[in-house]
Amino acid sequence: MYAPRFFPPSFNPANVMENVLTGMKEDRRLKDGLDLDRLRRGLNQIVKQRLQERNRR
Repeated sequence: MYAPRFFPPSFNPANVMENVLTGMKEDRRLKDGLDLDRLRRGLNQIVKQRLQERNRR
C-alpha cells in the first residue's frame, strides 16, 4: 500500500506579482480617498459635543 499522491501546489510568479500589484493599487486608492482634514474636523466636533455634554451634568 502506498500513500495517496497529491498534485503539487501550482506556483506562478506572474500571478503572485499580479496579486501584489492589485493590493498596492487598492491601498493607494484608499489613501487617496481619505480627506484627513474632513476627518479631523468631524472628530473635533464630536469631542466638543461630548465635552459640552459633560459640562452640562
